Order: sequence, then structure tokens, then C-alpha cells
Amino acid sequence: MTGSQRNDPVHLLQQAALAHERGLLAEAEQLYKKVLKKDRYHFETICRLGVLRVQQSRFLEAAELSAGGVTKRRWGGLLRSIRSSFGFGPRRSEPSCN
Repeated sequence: MTGSQRNDPVHLLQQAALAHERGLLAEAEQLYKKVLKKDRYHFETICRLGVLRVQQSRFLEAAELSAGGVTKRRWGGLLRSIRSSFGFGPRRSEPSCN
């Protein structure tokens, strides 16, 4: 596996989810943060990091992630992230929100 593959958001999310399932919360947190550095609108990562925050009893941060993931972020970026998570590309007729 090359360095670029290891830094791919999909690979990082898979590694984070595996660490999270194994109870390695600190490792999972760092990997989730790496994904969000590459794509700050990555919907699944925001959700999983919110769950992790609840497990750490960091309830305010979990709530901020949940609310911020929808209300404070640009809708266009969030929509693009959701589409890419499900394997859909951008629509040509859709105006850009950037």
C-alpha cells in the first residue's frame, strides 16, 4: 500500500471505524480528524465522531458536531460529501454554493 492510499479519506475512515469498534477511541478520534482535515463536510465521519464524543462523555462537543455538521457548514459541501459517500458525482445542473 502506498502512502497516498494510506492517506485516502476512504481508507482512513475504514481504519477509524475499525479502531472505534475495537474500543480504541483515541486512535479512532485521530483518524476521524484526519478525514475531516481532508473533507470537512464528510457526513459519515461527522456522525461517527459525534458518537465517539458521546462515548467519551463529551456531550457538548457531540451536540456541536451534530448541529455544526448541518447548520454551520455550507449546504453545498455537505451535499457533495453525502453524494460522494454514496458513490454519486455532482450534478451539472446544480448551482454551486461556494
